[in-house]
Amino acid sequence: MKIILKKTLSRSHGKNTASIFAAVLAAVFCLCMWCSCGKPEAVQEIQAKSPRIISLSPAVTETLFQMGLGNHLIGRSDACNVPEEALKLPVAGHFADPNVETILTMKPDFVMTNDLINPAMAKTFEKAGIETLMLPGRSVQDYLSSVETIGNKMQCPEAAEAEKKRVNTILDELKAKPEIQKNVLFIIWNDPLMAAGKGSLPDEILKLAGVRNICENVETEYFRCSQEWLLEQKIDAVVSAHAFTEKDFKGKIPGTARLILCEDESAILRPGPRLAEEILKLRNKLEHGNK
Repeated sequence: MKIILKKTLSRSHGKNTASIFAAVLAAVFCLCMWCSCGKPEAVQEIQAKSPRIISLSPAVTETLFQMGLGNHLIGRSDACNVPEEALKLPVAGHFADPNVETILTMKPDFVMTNDLINPAMAKTFEKAGIETLMLPGRSVQDYLSSVETIGNKMQCPEAAEAEKKRVNTILDELKAKPEIQKNVLFIIWNDPLMAAGKGSLPDEILKLAGVRNICENVETEYFRCSQEWLLEQKIDAVVSAHAFTEKDFKGKIPGTARLILCEDESAILRPGPRLAEEILKLRNKLEHGNK
C-alpha cells in the first residue's frame, strides 16, 4: 500500500493530518500482521514448504494418494503400482530396499516405508537431512495408525480422520455380521503349499470375515503345510489371493474344500486403503461362493 502526503500542509491542519497519518499507518500494520500471522501456523508452514516424499512401500504409496498427498510424492519403489498415477513416478529402489545414491540425488524431505532391509540406511538419510518415517504394516490396526501418523506429520489431520472414519465404518459393518461356521485355510503359495498361521495378516482377515482360520493355533505366521497335517484337518474352504485355479491344488488339498479366489491380490495382502473393502468382498464369497 502506497501512501502519499502533500507537502503543502497548513499549520492549522498539521496536527489533524499527523493524527490521520498515524491512524493509516496503524491500519496498514494491522493488515500486514493479519496476512502473515492471522492464519494458523501449520497452514503457513505448509505454504512455505511443500514436503517432498519418497515411498518405498506399496501400501504407503496407496495411503498417500488416498489422503490426497500424492502430489508430494517424487519417487517410489518398483513394487508401488497402485494407483496408476504412481507408475509415473521415478523408481528409487525396491520395496524396503532403497537405492541410497538415487534418493540422496532426489533430495526428498521424507522417506516413508514399512520396513528397511538395512536399518542403518536411516542414519545415512538423517545425515543428509532426510527424515525416515517407519510405518507399521502388519495389520488393519497398523494401517489406521499409519494414517494417523501421516496426518500428523503432513499436518492434515482432517484427511486422516476422514480416512479412519471410512475404514472403521466398514469394519463395524463386518463386526456386526454373524459368524460363518466354516473352517478356512488361507494359502499363500501352492508349490510348496504355504499357509497363513497365527498373528499373520491373513489370520486377521479371516477373523474379520467371520470364519475360523484352521491354522489359528500354528505359532508360525507363514508355514509349509505337510500332507499329513492337512489330512488331520476339516477344511470347508481354501482362500487364495493369487491367480490359482482348482487345478493348481489338485492332489494337495484333501476332502471337498471349496476354493475361494480373492479378486485383487495386492488389495487383500497389503495393509492399505483397499483392504477393508476386500475383506467385505471375501466374506460375501465365503457365504455365496465365487460370484
